[in-house]
Amino acid sequence: MSDEKVTTYDKLVNALRHKLYDYVDRIITTEDQYFSRLETLSLTLRNCKKSLQEFHHYTPKNIVALDGASATFNLEIGRIGMYLALAIIFPSMKRIYVKDSYGIVPEDPSEITEYRDPIIFNRLLDLRRERKIFELATYIVENIKEIEVVLIDGPLLPTPVTGLENIDVKLNAEYVRYFKAIERLHKLCYEEGIILIGFVKRVRSKLIKGHIQGLKLTRPENLERDVSLFPDTYDSILVDILLDEGELFPYPPIIVEHLSSKNIRVLCSFVKTKEDATPYRIDVAGGTNRKEESFNKAVGLILEHMTIYGIPYPILKIDEEVKLSRRLVRELYDDLRYRCFMKTHGRLISLKAIWGEFL
Repeated sequence: MSDEKVTTYDKLVNALRHKLYDYVDRIITTEDQYFSRLETLSLTLRNCKKSLQEFHHYTPKNIVALDGASATFNLEIGRIGMYLALAIIFPSMKRIYVKDSYGIVPEDPSEITEYRDPIIFNRLLDLRRERKIFELATYIVENIKEIEVVLIDGPLLPTPVTGLENIDVKLNAEYVRYFKAIERLHKLCYEEGIILIGFVKRVRSKLIKGHIQGLKLTRPENLERDVSLFPDTYDSILVDILLDEGELFPYPPIIVEHLSSKNIRVLCSFVKTKEDATPYRIDVAGGTNRKEESFNKAVGLILEHMTIYGIPYPILKIDEEVKLSRRLVRELYDDLRYRCFMKTHGRLISLKAIWGEFL
């Protein structure tokens, strides 16, 4: 627990607290409306749900799990971002990274002052981190034999463009490279018959209800027929209402095809592995021409490695070993301060943290 002392003016805090109470009451009212609308679709929903117990566990010879992390120093000289990507092969527990799997943004210190907009900077850092994950996965598939499954902590679908790419040349170039890295891995896994799985812990999609620009969505027939009746909200909210622990929705999965690339075709469903946890999304690509078989194996693999936390062990392990925790970031910052102090005989102007930033 934090030992931080609260010093905010108490009457202002109480006013804000009551404002939040009113806000939450309105959220609850909206949620009640979701329940009412979904009750009218009980038959459709029942036909699209599937118990996880109906899937056979799947244990491939070798799987590789990948994840990445990033963090930022907000200093007097400007923002300095860092990123990591790591892979672990199971069951051998061999760790893999290459020279290109870690780095700094911007690469040239003389460009630090060019990134004054924190939104553009954070977007660039996020894209770079995700690109390095997919590039590392491609390197492993191309160079290490007998990999049967690639398991990525995160989605297999590219994040949509935001409009920021149109106003920043470097950000636009990074997005192009990010998209090509995803496309290349999809194509390679399909050609090699390797199952590609994305385990999405923070679901912010609208695949069940939405019509998403740039994507072609093919839902199960029963679901497609009644999709207009669904509340217009995030998939995670709908699925959390629909599913009990140990259930998957929908089945057959939603087919998502990217209109900008014939190589990006993903099967998506949602699972509720624990009653008190938010639902997760499973993305599946690659594998054989028999897509249903690849999807069933992917779910079976998730079940085979499931932990008491509701998350498969390879995902927990890779997340743990690539994490840039607050403590680690603080240690790295202290290392930089010491190095600067020693090389400049006590001068620490550029590496001072700006006021209000706690590393």
